[in-house]
Amino acid sequence: MPRQHPAVSLLFVLVLLGHAAIAAVRVEPVTIPPPRASHPCVYIDRSHDWMFAYDDLADRMLAPTGFDAVLSDASLTAVGPLDRFAVVVVQQLSWPTLVSCDETTLLKNYVRQGGRLVLITKPEMPLEALAQEFGFRLRAGGAAPLQAAGPLVENGSPRSVPTRAVRFHLQRSPAHTVLIEDGNGDPVVAAVNVGQGRVVVWADDHAYWDFCAQRDKHTGEVASAPTTTALFQWLVDGTAAKTKGRTPRVFAENVDQRGALIFRYALPVASPAQEMIERVPAVLKVVKKWNGLGPPVDQPFTIHWLAAGGGGWAGPRGAGVCVFGADPAYPIKVMGHELTHSASGNLTRAFGEAWAVIVGVRSAAALGYVESARKEIDANLAQLKREDPTLRKLDLMDSMRGPMNHAYQRKALWLMLQLEKRYGSDFMSRFLALRNHKYGLRTPIDLQQVFELFAETSGDPGIWKRFAACGTSVKPRSK
Repeated sequence: MPRQHPAVSLLFVLVLLGHAAIAAVRVEPVTIPPPRASHPCVYIDRSHDWMFAYDDLADRMLAPTGFDAVLSDASLTAVGPLDRFAVVVVQQLSWPTLVSCDETTLLKNYVRQGGRLVLITKPEMPLEALAQEFGFRLRAGGAAPLQAAGPLVENGSPRSVPTRAVRFHLQRSPAHTVLIEDGNGDPVVAAVNVGQGRVVVWADDHAYWDFCAQRDKHTGEVASAPTTTALFQWLVDGTAAKTKGRTPRVFAENVDQRGALIFRYALPVASPAQEMIERVPAVLKVVKKWNGLGPPVDQPFTIHWLAAGGGGWAGPRGAGVCVFGADPAYPIKVMGHELTHSASGNLTRAFGEAWAVIVGVRSAAALGYVESARKEIDANLAQLKREDPTLRKLDLMDSMRGPMNHAYQRKALWLMLQLEKRYGSDFMSRFLALRNHKYGLRTPIDLQQVFELFAETSGDPGIWKRFAACGTSVKPRSK
């Protein structure tokens, strides 16, 4: 891979810090592949509540059962006519993102003209008002187990739905078709005909719709998936295709380019996204300091602001960063975390995640959230002490075996902090520079190479004994 020239890196940082013209925000057309007659198309809105669980819904549930599924970060009103979609899904369980009058009108017209709308929400969310306009009332209280009614059972759902109790339910109405009840006999999911279309309201608190939390740790399967797919089969009257569907992703429509960085966000999160944009230069300075370089600079780099408070994602050409968090430091930590992934490249599962956590925490501290940063590090180390009291139990050479185990991540975090303490606070930036020199810029390396580079960076022949002393079975390769 090409090496990064120091002058280019410096120029990029200057550009990112505001020494370039700031372009006006523009709205780009939202392009979605035309629906296929062979596969009913489900539009999944992520502009009000962005979750990784949507990937499970699209890739693991809908596509394998004959649906096309569009995962869209764009505003509903930027998409254009919704009548090309067999089903539209709007979820809002976490954050009070704006549900505008234009969006409400758009969704109501879609239903009246024959669309199938699924609303997933809970009390005191803005989306509750739209559910109420369709005649639904959400109430607190619920009990396990959930029980599927006839329409879903006929489409493949088991009668007993394997999920934990939901804390909310719907007020029963003779106008509704009940699809799922809770352990008290109260409806949790119900449908009503509106105009030529149909509306389903699903009361939830993440107990059901957070599929990531429900995955079996060995198989990755979601036990409630048959109930979910049964709902969509019922909504399209069993017309799903016999072949696998496709799952295109759609970016948000608002584009704000500032020098080498491009920012994208949807209208419902415009205000918090704009606040986050102003913090980017300070976070990039922290990322550059601890990694020795920033994100890739040979092409524009895009940060996608997500309607989420549960993390983000990173790649070589861009990153996704949440704009919400119960702790105001959280989005800053996520920004530093994800930009570190893009800056450093793949350092193996445990070390890559641990290093991103460290830089994310240091980003928050640099922006004034010192106590939040300290508490996160302390919490990681305290949990590690419970998992590995002697610091000899967990062998980091086992960290790539089996599913992700966060205990290894915490031990990797501890080890890197120890290496900085013993060999200098710039240890990791020197380690990364050495990796880039020996293997190529941001080139993935394996665990053996990580420890070899740690040893070479330290210049300490005794470091291998230190690795052994903390329970790691790595040994230097014979020359």
